[in-house]
Amino acid sequence: MLLCSLLLALFSCAADVTKDKVSATVSEPAPPPPAMVPPPSPAGKPAETAPGLPFDLAASSIKVKGAKVTKSHEIVFSDFSGAYILQGEEVRSVRVVVKTASLTTDSEKLAAHLRSDDFLNSGLIADATFTGEISLGGLEGKGTHTVKGKMNLHGIEKDIS
Repeated sequence: MLLCSLLLALFSCAADVTKDKVSATVSEPAPPPPAMVPPPSPAGKPAETAPGLPFDLAASSIKVKGAKVTKSHEIVFSDFSGAYILQGEEVRSVRVVVKTASLTTDSEKLAAHLRSDDFLNSGLIADATFTGEISLGGLEGKGTHTVKGKMNLHGIEKDIS
């Protein structure tokens, strides 16, 4: 009993582990209507090149930070294509196609889980796309440009920036 009391006192006095961490809201996803699910891409087919001025893939990367209360992970997509869309001589928008099966992270168990039916469903839906407009001025004073657009995953489109 004394040991339980000491453990309870020790853990109840621990620092707030959520301080300065990214918060997340979790809910059960609604399945997309069958008509909205795109057909699967053939296995092994490289990401299609988007129209416009193509990305320099040797100098480009797609990295995302995934976080939970206790840890964060860098998530990398290695198979993608993209292009800048020009208006005259100025870059005005961007289009990116990502092969979801190319996801890797520091934990193969986590990567397999993210590629599974629970999240990206890479076995059935091979591509995610993003199309966005580019404007001068970063968000919250960070960066030099802002990209706002639409992410399409599983046939469902969401606005992001």
